[in-house]
Amino acid sequence: MQLFKRILLSLFPEEIINQTINPASMFVSFINAKQFFSVVNRKIVENYKINLFDVSLDPFEVKIGFGETPTIKVKDVDFYYGYAASANFNGYRFFSPSNIATNIALISAIYTRDAFEKKQSQLFLYFLFTVYLLTFLFQARLKVFPEGEQKETYAWFIELFFSFYAVVLDQAGIKVGEREMSVLRQKLLKHIQLFFMLYYVYQSVNQCIQPYGVSEKEFYGWLFYDELKKGDFQLLVQERVENSEEYTRSSDFSTIERKIMHLVLPADILLRYLLDTDDVFTVSEVFVHEIFDKEKVDDYLRSFLSSDKRMHEFLLYITDYTHFRKHYFNALKKYVIRTVKNEPLGEKEDYEQELDELLSTIGDHTNIENIQIPQRLRKEAEIMERMMNFYVTFVGGYRIARGDTFYHRLCKKELMQLVCQELPAGTKQDALYYYGGLLYHYSKNVFYYKYAFENIRAGKDKFHLPFRATFREVYSNMFIIKLFDTHAIATLFQDINPRDTKVYVKNKQIIRLFKDYFGDDISSLLRSRGKNLVHEFYQPLADCVPAIPAFMETVERSVMKEEYDYLKESLYTVDTWLFHELLQRVAASNLQWRQKYSDYSVLGILASLKDTLFGFILYYTYLWEQSEKNGHSYLAEDLFLKIYIIDVLNIAEEYYPFFAALIKELATTWKPLWSLWISLDDNAAYFQIGYENRKFFILNKSAEDIMTGVVGEDIIWLRGYLKNIRYYNIRFVVPPTS
Repeated sequence: MQLFKRILLSLFPEEIINQTINPASMFVSFINAKQFFSVVNRKIVENYKINLFDVSLDPFEVKIGFGETPTIKVKDVDFYYGYAASANFNGYRFFSPSNIATNIALISAIYTRDAFEKKQSQLFLYFLFTVYLLTFLFQARLKVFPEGEQKETYAWFIELFFSFYAVVLDQAGIKVGEREMSVLRQKLLKHIQLFFMLYYVYQSVNQCIQPYGVSEKEFYGWLFYDELKKGDFQLLVQERVENSEEYTRSSDFSTIERKIMHLVLPADILLRYLLDTDDVFTVSEVFVHEIFDKEKVDDYLRSFLSSDKRMHEFLLYITDYTHFRKHYFNALKKYVIRTVKNEPLGEKEDYEQELDELLSTIGDHTNIENIQIPQRLRKEAEIMERMMNFYVTFVGGYRIARGDTFYHRLCKKELMQLVCQELPAGTKQDALYYYGGLLYHYSKNVFYYKYAFENIRAGKDKFHLPFRATFREVYSNMFIIKLFDTHAIATLFQDINPRDTKVYVKNKQIIRLFKDYFGDDISSLLRSRGKNLVHEFYQPLADCVPAIPAFMETVERSVMKEEYDYLKESLYTVDTWLFHELLQRVAASNLQWRQKYSDYSVLGILASLKDTLFGFILYYTYLWEQSEKNGHSYLAEDLFLKIYIIDVLNIAEEYYPFFAALIKELATTWKPLWSLWISLDDNAAYFQIGYENRKFFILNKSAEDIMTGVVGEDIIWLRGYLKNIRYYNIRFVVPPTS
């Protein structure tokens, strides 16, 4: 829990943390780890159809590992979720549609507030909601930018924007006359630089889940898979899919689109916790102007008048959570003073008298429910609660260790598209050996996302996920296969993703071993610069897919100068060198796995190894040491290794001996390092929970019974457990300079 508390404190500005009486520490001490994890998860699942966590086989909820009966003790629950939350914090920056949508809506508030009169506060609020919600419709490709000259596509976008604004107002029950809307539209469009920013951002997210190599009908078949099978929306969705070209290119919103759009919109609008107040003008004025540097934003927006060349830079700027950490609390203080404490003198005296009466009653034996809390104090408390809930939920979801960060989908379209086009299509054998297993696990996983989404949409604060899926249908759609492939690429090139949290190892023995094992390799790579560094870093991966002649050329062209530093930083993590060593040994082997696996599948298996191998090695070492220490021959580490290789990695059994020997060798070669690493922070205690579950699951069972007792849900939970370990332990080890 200590790491969880330390990282939570990093969300607060230094001036708060350094106070003698630290309100941040007090606040953090009240945060329940399980509740925090659940809050962030709700944000993840609120529009599960386009967040892609189910596609990446990340479990919505964290389970222990095997079987239906959890063995976790009540006292360990908060600790367990604190570990999982820390793994999320220690992940990569999250370019989710929600994070992008919230920030472009806030920036829109800076520029458009003057277009609305004070009496039009609801029009202003729902204008900002329009900016927010339209992001999801474009990302889900319910609307697709038409091809053509920019002048034409921009005009199409403007018509669509105001058409959707009218839909949002209508669904909110707000009536606006044609003349009033015409005047408002003219005022808003004076901020042409803002609308060009929206134009380019929406274009970018519109291509985010691009159906490379498959028809749009296949794409919508994935998006509305459940609805096309049965239910109240079946006929509406069928009509929408069959005539997708007509609907997506129209700048209007038909009756059918109005009825089904909520299927891809979030279950809640997080932004409303900040903006939906009696005076949205004051909130937007105080908070937005404090959080963003308007001169810098002006500079970005001016650049969009000529091109979208600075889009990548702009997305990095608006998804940098430090803007909120540095400025949000100062803005909150100003807002409270402005809305609560700036009262006329008479009201202030009444408030002080009420406060004196409240304090005098504390300690009396009267029922606490009968105590009258001053209205002004109650109002201030309500504001603080609402604003803090927004802050913790929003900033807490800025970094993620579960699923596709969308960084590559937004900023590396060339890499995603070209690599997909270069890779040859798989065979029927390939589909049987690899994609069949992926689709089976995906089908299990999507059940949980859908189950959680429906409960959240129904307004439930608490609900329990079943341990087993209640349906047996296996999802099958060509676009899902493409999502698996592109997700694998994004995972394999994670090293160029922005990382905002850096946890350093201070154990001197680990630092010494790290230098002994990897120091020479680090020095060699650091001597490479620019594209040479990119080439050397990714060459082991390219050696594993030699059938793609333009692979390295595509990679080198896609990595930008500012991302070289991310690659250099990753050289100081054990995780990087473990995976590099595995790649080199696979490439040097005589393994004939291309007889059954296409290069798509090879990249997919390697991506699964990158995501889970470090976690597996640490947990496997822990089980190994527990067996040696306690003489527990029944722990069956080799059987656990088999489950990992065949079920988690989806590798055919005939290749099991090779990968089992390789992983055992990696565990043995650097065992002194793994043994020390287990002792870092909360690792040993977290492994102990999994160990107890495993012991309970396999006790008095034969090897055959154990293997047949492992079902799809167990593999999903195990994969999530291993990914948590991996991301929790992506630490930076800085070797001594001497």
